[in-house]
Amino acid sequence: MNIQKIKEILPESNQMISITLIQKGWSSDYKFKLIDEYIQSILLRVSTIKEYDFKKYEYEVLNHPLLNDVNIIKPYKLGVTLDNQYCYTLSKWIEGQDLEEIIHEYPIDIQYRLGYEAGQILRKIHSIEIETDRIWDNTYQHKIDRKIENALQCPLQLNKIDKYINYINLNRHLIKNRPVSFQHGDFHIGNTLVNPNNNCVLIDFNRHDIGDPWEEFNRIPFSARVSTAYASGNINGYFNDEIPDSFFPLLALYISVNQVSSLPWAIQFGESEINFTKAMSDQILTWYSDFNTIIPNWYIPKK
Repeated sequence: MNIQKIKEILPESNQMISITLIQKGWSSDYKFKLIDEYIQSILLRVSTIKEYDFKKYEYEVLNHPLLNDVNIIKPYKLGVTLDNQYCYTLSKWIEGQDLEEIIHEYPIDIQYRLGYEAGQILRKIHSIEIETDRIWDNTYQHKIDRKIENALQCPLQLNKIDKYINYINLNRHLIKNRPVSFQHGDFHIGNTLVNPNNNCVLIDFNRHDIGDPWEEFNRIPFSARVSTAYASGNINGYFNDEIPDSFFPLLALYISVNQVSSLPWAIQFGESEINFTKAMSDQILTWYSDFNTIIPNWYIPKK
């Protein structure tokens, strides 16, 4: 979608003095930076109309009173374009930098503190009560079976994939009776900004879901490969430094399931993504000593 198209279908376009396309990230949404007549910056996200209910649920949860003072990008308006082909959200533009790109400009203690903040924000999001009839055990067991089958049928294989599958099959019982909550859906350092006050801001909820809140940490390897201090802060901040005994075995399970499915996903994006996925898989096995331990060796306990 180009800028001219947005000018034609966005009801608020006549109030804007500038529209800039944002070409970044994996989201299927079209993203634009708007400048209105009051010189205020706005984030516009545009999705197909079939996603309206999905976006409506996101809008309602992110505007829950419990999140009034939480550092997240939240939409203040949900609408439908003039041609009725798209839905869109408007959010206040938050000035900041991508944390993944600048994390190493900070000393280790600040990296840890930023990760701690992000973990606390995530815990707040999970505290919102939701209505759902989803039974996590049923949902996730089917997901495990599907991902293992796809991985074994894939023309390319991860190194030591049997280590992942063995851990999964020995520990899949751990998901029984797990609670469910609203999930960010893609929680890792790549979806975090640092605002001018040097505080964390969580962004990009477009993959939100409902599931076990602890499943959110299945992408923490993406954070740990960039900053182990940040990743450790995520965990300690989420639990206020009191880590339940049941957490790390489940974390290893969720990381394993996510990793098993990564290569079938990566193939569609070409050699670069395939190589990255294989390298990440090997790194995870090193962190876990081929799952002879359930706590990754990068983890820094409570400071």
